[in-house]
Amino acid sequence: MATLSAAVLVSSCLGLVGAAANVPARIDRYLATKDQAEHNGITLQAAMSAPVNIVREGPRSFIDNPLRYDYEAAFNALRAMEPRFVVGSSLEMATFIFFPAIFFIYGCSLAVADLRQGLLSQRLELEGSKAVFIGKVATSVTVPMVAVPLSTAILSGLAIMMRVFMKPAGSENFPYFVEYSPASSNPVLQATFSVLVATSFCLIGLFVGAASRMLLLPSLACVLVLMILPFVGGGDPRNLMATIGRSVFNYWSGFNPNAPLPAESWLLWVPTVVLASTLGVGSFTIWVRRSKSS
Repeated sequence: MATLSAAVLVSSCLGLVGAAANVPARIDRYLATKDQAEHNGITLQAAMSAPVNIVREGPRSFIDNPLRYDYEAAFNALRAMEPRFVVGSSLEMATFIFFPAIFFIYGCSLAVADLRQGLLSQRLELEGSKAVFIGKVATSVTVPMVAVPLSTAILSGLAIMMRVFMKPAGSENFPYFVEYSPASSNPVLQATFSVLVATSFCLIGLFVGAASRMLLLPSLACVLVLMILPFVGGGDPRNLMATIGRSVFNYWSGFNPNAPLPAESWLLWVPTVVLASTLGVGSFTIWVRRSKSS
């Protein structure tokens, strides 16, 4: 548990550090764009009074109002370090990049821990195979609910100190307030979503580990799928996760996952639900049958 909590804290800290590093980078880019725009006779006031759109022409795209776009990006980057928004800033990258792999590996290791320690037969004799499996499922659900909020609370305190040093660096450059969507800036919703992602991958890891009784190969396969393989369609679980993430996170930290494929229809959830159900039932069946011969 201590190792897992440390991994969650470090991964969230990387997200927070990335958000902090994004602030001066965004401000510098905005100031450079402002200088160029003023050289061309475009004032900030004029840019802020005009809409900003991303225009797509075939495979290419361009921004029709770059000054306002960069102003808002820099404004939001600085705002991302405020205490009420820092939960999302620290969880954006971790939720999509680190948590799936970390909790899959933890779930998988939880499934094979007794076998590796030579305690499986004793536990099965004392508790029964079904009780042992259910206990591992309960642990897989409980641990993310503790580790993720605890890490978030620690980083929120750290962000308050970081904000003290950042505020003088850029707040005077922004005379115009930028509106935002409260729906995508709710820290409770963001933390809940991160816990659900962590719990889902922890359970998947548990099921895979229980069925295969292996740790290394499933873990390597998980990292390969998460980090390398592209989305295979709108119903890809990773794509569904990214689709939900668009309405949960605001991506002010500089991290922005690849634009997900269309996944608006509820029918696209059917393969994921079927796969998860089959994996859970199948691994339980394999666990019970193998345990009788252990």
